[in-house]
Amino acid sequence: MLTTLPYLSVNIAQLISPKNMKISPHGLSLTSLRSTLVKQKILFFHRPASRHLNIPPPLLGIERVTETTLLGIDITSTLSTSVYVNRLLMQINQRMYLLSQLKSQGVNLQALQTLFTGLIMSKITYALPSFAGQLTADDRNRTGAILRKAQRRGVSCADFDIDDLTDTVDRKLFAHITDPNHCLHHLLPPTARRSYSLRKRQHGYQLPHIEYNLHKNSFINRCLFNIR
Repeated sequence: MLTTLPYLSVNIAQLISPKNMKISPHGLSLTSLRSTLVKQKILFFHRPASRHLNIPPPLLGIERVTETTLLGIDITSTLSTSVYVNRLLMQINQRMYLLSQLKSQGVNLQALQTLFTGLIMSKITYALPSFAGQLTADDRNRTGAILRKAQRRGVSCADFDIDDLTDTVDRKLFAHITDPNHCLHHLLPPTARRSYSLRKRQHGYQLPHIEYNLHKNSFINRCLFNIR
């Protein structure tokens, strides 16, 4: 089965350019919005090993792509994280070089640790629950290697592990979405009805029936099975 993701690619710089603006007594308005929203694209999701894909024919004026970037995260048609991890590690290496230069200028370790947390750890943990389940062993090893390199270079004094980071951010977000007022609360399954209580559980939701690891590794299911 294929899942599609249609979206519009908007050139913000073109949208707010002076030629698209019109000043009137009532204020500022955009006059060429219709001509700007023209880059329509569509992305088909499918299993990595699918042999027979029943993809519909192309639509006029809509570009078909195999990967895109939404909210800073690279998404591919097979939900692979390799493209995003490659770009992430490249940016982290650039920031690591900056921290190394600051260290050579005499910046103390405490200040470097603060900068490391703000520049690098914030980049690694950004939206981590959304793609952590799709990380391959190679992705985890490369991320762990760059964190260990930060310690060797002396720009970080803390020991970080990608699995521990994933578990921490998963538990934090899961604790928030159990609030009925949270925008993701509707994604949780119904509460399980049990006639016995042998031990204290961290959540009382029903465990869904899972057939594929890709489904089990998604954020909601990962938390339901790991946080019990």
